[in-house]
Amino acid sequence: MNKHISALFALMMGALMMTSCLSSNDSSDIIYNNDTAITAFSLTTVNRYIHTTSKSGTDSVYKKVYTYPVSFSIDQYNQTIYNTDSLLADCDLKHVLVSITTKNSGVVAIKDVNSDTLRTYNSTDSLDFTQPREVRVYAQDGSTYRAYQVTINKHQVATDQILWEKMPADSYP
Repeated sequence: MNKHISALFALMMGALMMTSCLSSNDSSDIIYNNDTAITAFSLTTVNRYIHTTSKSGTDSVYKKVYTYPVSFSIDQYNQTIYNTDSLLADCDLKHVLVSITTKNSGVVAIKDVNSDTLRTYNSTDSLDFTQPREVRVYAQDGSTYRAYQVTINKHQVATDQILWEKMPADSYP
């Protein structure tokens, strides 16, 4: 019987020593980053409204989603985001879906076009980029933010059409 009691005592002491070395995961020392930036910006949906004329002369308009990849440049020093190659002239910049990726899980807010109101970015909400917009990225700790000026460039005239116009006779050499 003593043999079993000493083995049980040794087993209990071993279990007690093993559990005393475990650390607690209940620490409240959460460290938030105070640095953030936009690391990627891309267009997910841009609609094109294409005007066509049939052989009978009737006009029609149909909608097509712009599927070509658009490369955006992010200038961290001047805090600007822009596309170097302009979109086609028939792209609708009033209803654009964008994807924004941030450093250190920053929170993105977009400034309203007509006021200083900020609203949280949602990737499923369409945005109006007919004029430059301010996009802010707030750090995790909320102490700092970076403001970027986002400009989406598009052609002002149709680039894939040939337009003929009648020239006066005196303009020819």
